[in-house]
Amino acid sequence: MYGTVKFEVLDRGPDMSEEDCAMATRRFWRRSKAAGGSGLGLAIVQAIALRHGGSVRLSPRPGGGLRAEPELPAAAWRHCGACF
Repeated sequence: MYGTVKFEVLDRGPDMSEEDCAMATRRFWRRSKAAGGSGLGLAIVQAIALRHGGSVRLSPRPGGGLRAEPELPAAAWRHCGACF
C-alpha cells in the first residue's frame, strides 16, 4: 500500500460560506453571475480526484478565502508520471 498524498491550496479571494463550499464543486455553479468565471474549475478538480480514487474537501479559510484539500491515493501519482 502506498498511502495517500494530501495537500492544501489556500486563497484570500471572496469569502465562501460552508453552504457555498458544499455547492462549489457542482458544474456551472457560481455564487453570483457578477463573480465571473464559468463555474467549472472546482468541478474539474473534483472529477479528477474522484477518477483517481481520491477526494477534495473545501472549507472557508479563517480570515477570508477558501481552503481546498485534495487527497489522492499515492498509487495514483505513480500512474501520472510523478516520481517518489
